[in-house]
Amino acid sequence: MGAIAARFYELIVDEAQDCNPLDLQLLTWLRGHGLHVTLCRMLTKQSTDSARRSDKLGQVRRDV
Repeated sequence: MGAIAARFYELIVDEAQDCNPLDLQLLTWLRGHGLHVTLCRMLTKQSTDSARRSDKLGQVRRDV
């Protein structure tokens, strides 16, 4: 297990849709070294309405 993964269990990236290619490379590297990475995206009114209809609290992708 890498030193970063030993110190931190998880990295949460809020508004992941704003990540640039270099950010994504860094996140991939961190994940490859054992850190759990959770990507969240900004909710729009449309996705919020859809979430309410399906009883979900938000859109989250979790890599564990």
